[in-house]
Amino acid sequence: MEEERNESVTDEVKDVPTTSNKSKNKNGIIIITVAVLIAVGIVVYAAYFKDSDDMMDGKGADIVNTVEKKPYVFDEFDETKLIASVNGDEILQGELMTRFKQVIYQIELQGGTVVKGSEDAVKLKEQVLDNLINDRLLLQKAEKENLTATAEEIDNGVADIIKQVGSEEDFNSQLARENMTLDDFRKLVEGQIIIQKYILQSVDLDSISVSEEEINDFYARISEGKEGVPSLEEVRPQVESEISGNKQRELVLDFLKSLRDAADINISL
Repeated sequence: MEEERNESVTDEVKDVPTTSNKSKNKNGIIIITVAVLIAVGIVVYAAYFKDSDDMMDGKGADIVNTVEKKPYVFDEFDETKLIASVNGDEILQGELMTRFKQVIYQIELQGGTVVKGSEDAVKLKEQVLDNLINDRLLLQKAEKENLTATAEEIDNGVADIIKQVGSEEDFNSQLARENMTLDDFRKLVEGQIIIQKYILQSVDLDSISVSEEEINDFYARISEGKEGVPSLEEVRPQVESEISGNKQRELVLDFLKSLRDAADINISL
């Protein structure tokens, strides 16, 4: 079953840095921060996100919005039911459903709807579980490397998220909506910082470069058949950033796949 699900790993790695300035890679990068960012409404999963082909016209991918918008109603569930294990480390249904609820909430917050029992809902839950598995595996590896996050790093991470949310009041409101305490959130931030450190020391992101040919080809593809698009020179930084980000994602995904292939992962979703 694990082999069948590896493809969905590609939906789990988010916010790999897209800066073309290599010197910034290890300063501003947040890799695999879905757990943290979803909790405060910054991102949703890839199926609901902007496509790079829409760079020219500013249009994002349609969130599921062709049906009547109704809040997702969750059934009761057994919090202690075993859903998956990662090298013997258990993931229970309570943890999965907490994260799944956060994702659904963010989709609804952004004007979308996930239809209960639909293929989208099933796929989304699988993506959430894959993310939990990835986080657990990466934290296991980071622990073996004795990687930690300092209080100052956690404070700065929380402050950055509050800034992205808009205000401390909005941040606290969203925590309350998701039944999270600040301590809960700080633990999420701590885990993501540790994961970030492990990825940065394990994957050579500085090896990535973007050629002029790649920039020209990418621009030609995303501008083909569109009128009134900005010139290449106007969007060159964004194009280069997008290409660099895609390459970085590929490196991280390849690394993550190698970890998953070598791990003892059991899923009973």
